[in-house]
Amino acid sequence: MTLTSMTTNIDLRDHPTDEYHTHLSEPFTAADPGDQFEITTERDIDPSLIRSQLEHDRALEWEYIDQCGCGGHVP
Repeated sequence: MTLTSMTTNIDLRDHPTDEYHTHLSEPFTAADPGDQFEITTERDIDPSLIRSQLEHDRALEWEYIDQCGCGGHVP
């Protein structure tokens, strides 16, 4: 049996940092093991991801992609 994972795109650029958790909660709750998320934000999202791990009892892995190429900020 082959499991396929789904990628969900979440754009948080138009939301204040204190709303990140609210916008992540529903997709994380509905996710199946192996599903992936592509999250776009202009600010640090680590606190929201760590909080989501604790609340949903899941281990999340994440990496940063510097899309502008400057290397001087977290996208």
